[in-house]
Amino acid sequence: MNLVKKRTLKKIVDFIPHFLLGVPMLVFATMHFIKVSALSMKVPLSVLPEFMVVLTGILLWVGGLSILFKYKEEVVTFWLGILIISFAFTVQLPEILQGVEESLPHFGKDSALGGALLLLSRLLKENRQLKSIFYDQNVQ
Repeated sequence: MNLVKKRTLKKIVDFIPHFLLGVPMLVFATMHFIKVSALSMKVPLSVLPEFMVVLTGILLWVGGLSILFKYKEEVVTFWLGILIISFAFTVQLPEILQGVEESLPHFGKDSALGGALLLLSRLLKENRQLKSIFYDQNVQ
């Protein structure tokens, strides 16, 4: 395989995980904008539930774009993980405790996705540290 084909294939393979994580965030964000009134009923203990739904939609949108375009991924994946875990424990868990069984899969998805984002953030940080150590040794 020639060098151009290898680089093209590497770019495609490198883009796939960003696409698979970034696009769903954009879809989740869009759903926050489309279903503001329905989602605002699920917001716990908020004076401005519609504002909170739109704000979380904006945060998800920014996070999705950041992941898609590989911008500040370490920080964004950390805060998206915190945001999504907060959805699980402030929205879905209280519903489960009230007997709403339909919230159980959402709780599982949000817990797993939030945990995966936190893990990804840590791995990105470690990878950055390893790269800086490697490049520092080569400079000397």
